[in-house]
Amino acid sequence: MKIFCFVVIGFTFMLSTTVNAGIDKHIDENGNVSFANNPIKKSTKVVGASSDVNELFSTLKAEDFTRAFEALMPLAQKGDAASQVGIGWMYDNGKGVPQDFANALSWYRKAAEQGEASAINNLAVMYASGRGVPQNKVIAYALFNLAAMDSTTNGSEGRERVLTSMTPKQIAAGQILSREMAKPNNLNKAIAVYLKN
Repeated sequence: MKIFCFVVIGFTFMLSTTVNAGIDKHIDENGNVSFANNPIKKSTKVVGASSDVNELFSTLKAEDFTRAFEALMPLAQKGDAASQVGIGWMYDNGKGVPQDFANALSWYRKAAEQGEASAINNLAVMYASGRGVPQNKVIAYALFNLAAMDSTTNGSEGRERVLTSMTPKQIAAGQILSREMAKPNNLNKAIAVYLKN
């Protein structure tokens, strides 16, 4: 019961801050974009909580995942971004529910639209690997670029891995897409517009 409560608390009571001011961009010599006024939510670690969901969940038993899913779902449906990430992760990894990449993608997108960095990073991984979506290096790069603004994600490492197999034209497209995604409430729309072109 302790672990179950810890998971629910870890997901539902993460402290986060959001900077909603205008977005001033800077592109470094490697083509990476950074923003003076970062629109990405930065999760603050809960005392005693693991920053790595995989590590935290690896200690749970199957029945704990089911109970965690049941506790998180109402919160996720009400728009709680941290709970949406948790539900997405459970679908992504088949923990507490059958593995379902479409549902994982849906929940990650909801949380990512709210600026939740871990959801943005998880979306990037899905696009980089082609897990549940057609593989797309430009979208993966753009998402990793945004996720990299939060040091609690692996966004920087993911961006560097994807970057090694991209052309200069793809990198430029990824930079443009990152800027569009960074606009408030525009992440999913930017991806849809990019995919239409």
